[in-house]
Amino acid sequence: MAGVITILEFFKKGPGKNSSGQEKQGAEQNQPKPPEPPKPPEQEQDSIPGSIQELESKIKASFRDSSDMVITSIDTVHQDAMVVFVDGLTDKDLVDRDIVRPLKSPEFDGDIPGALKSVYEETEKYSEFIDYVLEGNVAVFYTGCHKAWIVEFKSFQQRSVEEPSAESVIRGPKEGFTENIRTNTSLIRRKLRTPDLVYESLTLGRVTNTAVCIAYIEGIVNKNVLEELKRRLS
Repeated sequence: MAGVITILEFFKKGPGKNSSGQEKQGAEQNQPKPPEPPKPPEQEQDSIPGSIQELESKIKASFRDSSDMVITSIDTVHQDAMVVFVDGLTDKDLVDRDIVRPLKSPEFDGDIPGALKSVYEETEKYSEFIDYVLEGNVAVFYTGCHKAWIVEFKSFQQRSVEEPSAESVIRGPKEGFTENIRTNTSLIRRKLRTPDLVYESLTLGRVTNTAVCIAYIEGIVNKNVLEELKRRLS
């Protein structure tokens, strides 16, 4: 009886199904491919958003709305673009001539590299974009593109910066502040290339309307002293 039962079981399985290796191989081929693992949080945070609105909010948060940061949105004939640079470290005339005007042109076809009238570099990392801008470069963004085009339009001097006669030092920089407030902020920005350096612009005086700038480093400044300073100036 045992031999009869074995033969019946063989016919129930059918020919070719008595090999467990073939069954496993067929099952493996029919299984769907596993989904790709998600990006690590570090890579996700260091990526450049494709939305201009989201990117603008991220940049303002990174630089704490510092008054020397220039963030300009441009409405092209296709999608929105954005230009970012540090005021005082960049030649505005070159930015307007070689970047802004070509992007605003009716002949712009959505090709950023073709529109730029200067040599450029590309980066897809948000942290590299921050470093480039703090060095005095210009960053160009376009809707749907998770990258930045970096153009070198550095311009550090408005006039000759001289050593102050009343504060001469043997060791240290031979540079002094001038009467131009934006030149002064650029001198500090060149020494402290960090987004934690924040400038807040104020206007004092009912008649003179004097431009005043408060400079501090976020994370180091005493917030109580900072608020007291603002209260006394206001």
